[in-house]
Amino acid sequence: MHRYQRQFKADFRVRKRHVLAWLHFLQARHPDYRYTTLSYARLESLPEDGDVSDAFSTIVDPESQPVDPVDDNTDTSPPVNSQSMVPNLHVAATEADLIRGGLTGCDPQPNRGIPAPSIRMTPLDEASGNERIFAMAFPTLYPTGRADFNSPRLRSVTLSDYARHLLCYRDGRFGRHPRWRFLVFNMIMRRKAASAARFYVSKASGLKDLTREELTAVLQDDEQLVDQIVRQGSELTGTRPFWRSKSNSLSAQARFLSQDASPVFVTFSAADMQWQDLHRHFTGWDSVEGMADSVRFPFIWKAVQDNPHIVAHYLQIRFRAFIRTVARPILQFTDHWDRFEWQARGSGHLHCLFWIPSAPSLDQDSDAARSAFARYWGGLITAWNPDTSRLPDLRNPASLHPSDVANTSDQFAAFLNRLQKHSRCAASYCLRTSRETQQSSCRFFFPRPLFANAVVTRQINPKSWLFSPARNDPLLNQCIPAFTMGLLPRSLNSA
Repeated sequence: MHRYQRQFKADFRVRKRHVLAWLHFLQARHPDYRYTTLSYARLESLPEDGDVSDAFSTIVDPESQPVDPVDDNTDTSPPVNSQSMVPNLHVAATEADLIRGGLTGCDPQPNRGIPAPSIRMTPLDEASGNERIFAMAFPTLYPTGRADFNSPRLRSVTLSDYARHLLCYRDGRFGRHPRWRFLVFNMIMRRKAASAARFYVSKASGLKDLTREELTAVLQDDEQLVDQIVRQGSELTGTRPFWRSKSNSLSAQARFLSQDASPVFVTFSAADMQWQDLHRHFTGWDSVEGMADSVRFPFIWKAVQDNPHIVAHYLQIRFRAFIRTVARPILQFTDHWDRFEWQARGSGHLHCLFWIPSAPSLDQDSDAARSAFARYWGGLITAWNPDTSRLPDLRNPASLHPSDVANTSDQFAAFLNRLQKHSRCAASYCLRTSRETQQSSCRFFFPRPLFANAVVTRQINPKSWLFSPARNDPLLNQCIPAFTMGLLPRSLNSA
């Protein structure tokens, strides 16, 4: 509970004078608030400047309570991301279970959420296109009521194009808002779901013009019908049928391509807290660019959290450019697959598969096959440090200005000694205790033995064959130098 109080603290801060000033402004300039009646008695119950979270109903999990709560004043860690929490109360239920439960009234997992309060007798009709939902729900974004999606205009505009335009609006307020983008995404997804439902019903003549009771009876009599309905959800981005369809497509792609080309799996992680080329797109960056880290880092942290649309779009552009100009010329792959994922704080990374016809197969049964594998990848991957004694630079190499990037062995060594060292082993990270010997060892097998040339060996892990490039540093992570330097400010960090 302490964590969430800290996480959403800013969302429940209320300043009475600001609320009153906004209400007067909206009454004077916003058409949807012009005829509202203010309750000054309720306004008086608001604090001058305080937290009102205690006035709301809350759900507390006793098991999540810390034994010794930490004082907020002593917590200096960066604030956690409070803009991407969408609790899924049906995480263990399948789509088929939810459909059956919704039709029969027997919810497989009772909703433990807090019901929304009743606002008015007649619900808003979103589908009619007459209600100015955005302007009414987000008066700080639409202070004069203009530019609502349902406002009259000369030509029709899709919701996707409308959202894209406002995300790129010059002052950035729509992209920074913690809830506006989620409402738009929710509306787009529900419209896609409705469109898929209409398409399915149009193909299934037996389901046309059925009442709710008749549809419930049909679904209870025909178990396969629910599965057919669920499969229609494969076009709805992010749903379990969608990811199941993607998984099946990837499996088919791997079975077909892996017969003639060797697959290689690579992970790329975004250095969004370091990339100056990204930060220059944030409003206000010019005023803090030359300042000390103690000033720049809080600005960067807040800007990354407030502008996920800019970070995500930039990451996509940068990754595509890296694939086109660095990865493809070096690896000579013919096909590839990639998937974007996002960490809890919003930082992105990608998982990729590359199919390389010229690479040797992963067959490790013979000395000749292992030698061929080592020769091929030894020409691309290295664990050879140009200067093992070079001290890391104070500034993170990934945060260099593009004009300061140089393809030299000294800068490569600076990068390796700062970011590519397995500096220490810890029980919370990589140390594992053997059940047989009760001894702890690193699950990444550091420190590793040194090799003058690339090999496929059992010296690293006696239980299996592992590839090792030429190595002169026992704690260095192996890497492709062109990837490492190519992912500096000009173009991600490869893991």
